[in-house]
This record gives sequence, C-alpha cells and structure tokens, in this order.
Amino acid sequence: AIISSYLEVLSPHIQLNTSVESVERSTDGRWKVKLSSNEVEEFDFLIVCNGHYRVPRYPELPGLESWMATKHAMHSAWYRRPTHEYGDKVIIIGAGPSWLDISSEMAEYGVIIIHSIRGHGSQDLGNIKRRGSVIQLKDNGEVLFEDGTVEEGVSFCIVATGYETAFPFLPDPDIIRNALPPSIPPIAEALYNST
Repeated sequence: AIISSYLEVLSPHIQLNTSVESVERSTDGRWKVKLSSNEVEEFDFLIVCNGHYRVPRYPELPGLESWMATKHAMHSAWYRRPTHEYGDKVIIIGAGPSWLDISSEMAEYGVIIIHSIRGHGSQDLGNIKRRGSVIQLKDNGEVLFEDGTVEEGVSFCIVATGYETAFPFLPDPDIIRNALPPSIPPIAEALYNST
C-alpha cells in the first residue's frame, strides 16, 4: 500500500524512454536540462545518478583491436554466461570481481582459464593458470606475457578492466563539483556535492 501511494505521487513526474542530452548551469544558478525529446527543462537541483558501469575501459594492448575485430575478444560488460563459443582456452585480463565470476563459471565447463593479473608470477591452479601482464595478443592464438612466457592456443580474450567515468551530457564534469551550494533550503555540507 505504501509503495503504490509513492508511485501515484511520483508517476506524473517520471519520463520514461527519455535521456538527458546536455546539462548546463544558468546565470541564475538553475540547471537547464536538454532531453532527447528536444524539450528543455529547468531545475533548482541536479542529482547525477548515471552510475559508472556504463562505458567499458579497454587496455592499450597490441593485438586486442584485431582480436575484437575478428570476434575473439570482448569486454566483460558483454559476458552473459559460459558457452563453448569461446573455445577451450580463454584468457581473462583484469583483477576485479568480474574475472572471478566469469572464471568460476567457465572453469565448471572445463574451459582452461588464463588469468592475467599485473605484477603476478606464473601459477597453475587446476583449470586456472595465473600469469603476469599481457604484452601482446598475436593473431595465431599466442599470448605473450611480460616475463617472456608464451601461452599458445588461446581461443578467446575477455578484458575485465573496469569502466570509464563518463558524463557525456556535461560540457565539463567539474561543473557539478564547482557548483555553488544553494542557500534556500539550507543543506548540510556533508550531503551537498559529496562527490
């Protein structure tokens, strides 16, 4: 009952299937927001909540572009489930939570996982082989590592290298950090502009 009451109150103020194209601060301190519908709306307050799991970060790695063009590599953002389409030997680059989730699922399928992690030496743990940083992905399925070792027969590469911080709708991302705090109503400094 409480949730439906909130929905009744909020529904008229929610615009679905609409994205923010640009945001600018006007001289009177209000926020002008241009929407994908070409409407421009003004607001007293702006809260940016677009998250940071939106724009994948790709490492500068010789050969990666070629592997991606031939559909032998992708970012972990596009991984959905283990599949034999990746082949029997997959390299995962990165040390965040994604590599752990993906490698756990794929190892259950009998796939050999090569985990490339910066500053790590070679170590074999069953289906998972840990290696140091990759310095090159070769077109023949060879992967060269910084310590000179080579892994052959690698069929697929998943880069689990995180995400870029992106605010494409802001002309200058510092516009939010540099905004002057409003005087009415007063907001505690700890709550205002806490980024």
